[in-house]
Parts: sequence; C-alpha cells; structure tokens
Amino acid sequence: LFEALPLAGISGYLGDWQAYLDEIRLLRKNQVIREVKDLWWDVRPSPDLGTVEIRTCDLPARFVEVLGLTSLIRALVAAIMDGLARPARISPQLLRCNKWQAARHGLDGRFSDPLGLLPTGIQPLRRAAREMIELLAPYLRRWGDTGVESLEMILERGTSADRQRRLMSEQNDFLTMIRRMRDVYWNP
Repeated sequence: LFEALPLAGISGYLGDWQAYLDEIRLLRKNQVIREVKDLWWDVRPSPDLGTVEIRTCDLPARFVEVLGLTSLIRALVAAIMDGLARPARISPQLLRCNKWQAARHGLDGRFSDPLGLLPTGIQPLRRAAREMIELLAPYLRRWGDTGVESLEMILERGTSADRQRRLMSEQNDFLTMIRRMRDVYWNP
C-alpha cells in the first residue's frame, strides 16, 4: 500500500516511498525526530507496523463515531486501491484550508474537493461528506460495515465539538460538560 500511494508530508508533497524514507533519515540526522512517531502529521505511514495512522480518530467523543470514521477510512483506501481515484499531487495549502474550515466551522465549513471527485467542487462540508459517503457506499457495504449509520448520525446530530459547544452554552460549566461527554462514550 505504501508504495502505491503518493505521500504528502506536513510541509508538502513527498512524492513516493523513497522520498518519505529520505525525509525520515534527514529529520533523524538533524535531530528533529528520534523516530517516526515524533512526526505529528494528520496521516502518517508507520513502517514498523505496516499501517497508516490517521489522527482524526483521536477526536470523536463516542466510540460509535470512531467506528464510523474508521469504516470511512477503510472504504476510501479500498476505493483508491481499486482505482476509483488516483491520488495526485495535491496542494498542501488547499488541504490546510479544508482542515481550518473543519476545525473552525465543523460540518458548516466550506470544502474544496482536492481530487475533483465530488460533483459540485466547492461546497458546504456537510454536503461534501454526504457525497463522499454515497460515493464510497459500495466499499462501506463490502465488509458489512455498520459505519454508514454512525456517519449519518454524525451528519444529523453534529460532531463531538458541536456537542461540547452546545453543552458549554447550556451549562456554562466546563466540568459538567466534560462529565456529560464522558458519560456518552459507549452510547450511540
């Protein structure tokens, strides 16, 4: 998988697996990192484990949301491997803009489709997410994933960040908000 996909680092496009290995060697040599886990990229290969780590799964406050996001990630990788989308060099600035929109505005943010796969290009993030789920539906069903229901729930109810903001505005008490978020982790 690693060698089949172009890689992008935090500072831009790396190109291929060898470029990634060269970058790691350079960062180690210059004592920027000791090991790969010292890279705080949103997505990073883990050569020792043969996996790809995706930081987004650290964010949801409900386990069912983690399952939904991991189902979506698996479906996206399967679609890429099947040739649905051929990863291309993508502007790191465009990716940063999308990340900022999501962080700042959640599902109400603006999304710019970096691969041109979604029919409407620039659109609200919520609509882009729906279109991505529809595009990946065959891959989500391939393994009998129930992730689609979890993803739909996120689109309907909002993200964990939305719930945190809502609880804070209702209670105006940080500890109460934390307790209420903690209490729903295992609940759908």
